[in-house]
Amino acid sequence: MFAGLWYADTHLVPPAAITSTPRPLPTRTPEPTPSPAAGSGPRAVVLLLDGAQAGRVNGYVADGTMPTLARLKAQGAMAQYALSVDPSLSAAADASLATGAYPAATGVVAGRFHRPGDDLNRAIDASSELEIGAETVWRTAMREARRTAAVCWPGTNLDSPATLADYTVTSGDVDAASAQHEVTLGEAQAWRAAPRSFSPLREGTFTITGNVPLATLYVLALDTTDNDTVDYDTVILSRSREAGAQSLRLRQGETAPFLVDEHIVSGAHLTLTHTGADTVTIFQSRVCYNRAQPSELVRQINKRFGFIPAGADAAALENGWITPEQFVAAVEMQSGWISDVTAFVLETYKPEVLFAAQSAADELQHEFLLVDPRQPGHSAELAAEYDGYVRRGYALADAAAGEVAGALDLSRGTLFVVSGHGMAPVHSQVYANSILGQAGLLAYVGGSGPQVNAARSKAVAYAAGGAAHIFINLSGREPGGIVASEDLPVVQDAIVAAFEQVTDEAGQPVFSRVLRHGDLARLGLDAANAGDVFVQAAPGYAVSDERQATIFGPAPYYGEHGFAADLPEMHGIFLAAGRGIRAEPALGPVHIVDLAPTLDRLLGLKSPTPRAGRALEEVLLP
Repeated sequence: MFAGLWYADTHLVPPAAITSTPRPLPTRTPEPTPSPAAGSGPRAVVLLLDGAQAGRVNGYVADGTMPTLARLKAQGAMAQYALSVDPSLSAAADASLATGAYPAATGVVAGRFHRPGDDLNRAIDASSELEIGAETVWRTAMREARRTAAVCWPGTNLDSPATLADYTVTSGDVDAASAQHEVTLGEAQAWRAAPRSFSPLREGTFTITGNVPLATLYVLALDTTDNDTVDYDTVILSRSREAGAQSLRLRQGETAPFLVDEHIVSGAHLTLTHTGADTVTIFQSRVCYNRAQPSELVRQINKRFGFIPAGADAAALENGWITPEQFVAAVEMQSGWISDVTAFVLETYKPEVLFAAQSAADELQHEFLLVDPRQPGHSAELAAEYDGYVRRGYALADAAAGEVAGALDLSRGTLFVVSGHGMAPVHSQVYANSILGQAGLLAYVGGSGPQVNAARSKAVAYAAGGAAHIFINLSGREPGGIVASEDLPVVQDAIVAAFEQVTDEAGQPVFSRVLRHGDLARLGLDAANAGDVFVQAAPGYAVSDERQATIFGPAPYYGEHGFAADLPEMHGIFLAAGRGIRAEPALGPVHIVDLAPTLDRLLGLKSPTPRAGRALEEVLLP
């Protein structure tokens, strides 16, 4: 009962009105602003621009694509680059940014990995299932009675209290996957307030479905052109065969938000992608709803901004449900929503420490970083088109920095703009578990999977980006483990040999780094969650743990990270401006673990344990 009341208090709130006019994003409504929380006002804001690579940022700052960062650089301090952790993956890097600790201390060794002791087939999602083992800056500030906030920062989770700030907005939750609805049309029944159509009205239905049906919509097809041709070009979507204020009207190519559940304020964006006399096609984004705490905050966000847009949808793009331009538009909608919510939290609740994240640059590089002739489908024309999308991702990141800077008085507060890693092009995918299978170390149930046969497998790989952790099925540690402890070094040697022998067509090693667990301390990666063997691919190769018959395949996307942190493509950014920051000091490379101790020094915080990084005294005023 009490769990149900908590859910109702934090989710079941009156819905925002849904307009029938297509628009890219729900806008702010003229709701009264709650009284600002007591406090001294914003003092330090960290804005993560996920995937922002130092070299590209420098180029875009120089050519005018990123004017906000150019302005902040001129009045503050910008590092040559920020060195990431290994592996240079978002989950690991973002935890290190927030804590000033390496993965060995945070326990976040990748975005997806096996936790020793779990079923051999089970992978951990670091964004929702794992506590960060080191203390974040905002938790340190909270212990000193500083007001804090976190907006869409990776790893914050309402179900993990130790990750939360005083005011926390997560990246939302998903009620249903995206879908493409092919709607068959027939003769229309009577609709209330149906507009004029120059061809007979036709209708159909489709249902938005998650684990259960969530909403059924009637679709009314209209011919709005008086050209003596049957030409259905517009649809009206309604729950009740009424073309009224609660219905949506779409022309081909248009997108509009649809409120799926008024109680939890979940919704999707619907796009009319095809119209015809007998069928229409409607793309439905993921159905998302907001998760935030305290309850006042989620209520205000729901009323003012509506549900969080679904953002990037790689599967929909790959399936041909949406165009690249529509993919970019979805990223833009989510980026704008996060920017507006971040500014609202800053202005309304006045936290002294705020961490916020933006992912536009990362998402658009994953899909469109087409710069290497070896990449599938590469052509000069397509590369030029995709370069425009990547540039737009960085422009969106810059616009987000501009909105946050506008909400923060830099005479009283400090803005840090950072990224945990960069991005490199990939042309091929290497299947880590195929390597183990061919070495006789891994078997699948029935011989073809996808479930690992734990009774016959000595090891299994879990991969993300350009890296993989390989876990040995050790007796006494793994359920039903078959490798005796005294045989662990022998199996490690076999795994190392198998991966070191993988070469490309030119005979060059595909893996630049193959390390036993005992060698991971020099990377700051010797956590209990790290694999018995850790591998990183050479640039150009993404690593997958999918079940495949072959070792190599074409990369399904164009940009990736997780490679060795010292590669220039993996370099992130560090920029600071505002109160307490020197103007344009000579600042060479820094490390991402330096952010947290620099914040401690700036704000006078006392971390309960030493941070691994150093306070960047050269950027701070005395």
